[in-house]
Amino acid sequence: MKEEEKKMTGKPAEAPENRQEGLAARLEQARIYFRRHHAGVDPDAGFAGRVVARLERPATDLLGWAAWKLLPATLALALVLAWFALRVTPGTGSVASVSPVEDPVGWVLNESEVAR
Repeated sequence: MKEEEKKMTGKPAEAPENRQEGLAARLEQARIYFRRHHAGVDPDAGFAGRVVARLERPATDLLGWAAWKLLPATLALALVLAWFALRVTPGTGSVASVSPVEDPVGWVLNESEVAR
């Protein structure tokens, strides 16, 4: 019955008890598959240069385009971090009150510090 389930679903009928063992087995199967289906073609030293030469735009334009595409995500991340920093740190407390042995990043991220 389990063999029929395996053939019908394409998945093993029993999952291994340890997920790491199952993952290791699947990774090994993938390695074997890719070794068998390797094209046998390795790029030479000039491959990167040929790719850059075939680009329609100069590399500097591509870098600017990528930066422009990442700008909204960068601004959103900066706003979230600023909001978090303002919400967590006390407004009237002095930074000098933090002992030098404490981790400053841990102090900023620890919400229980607000209660001090």
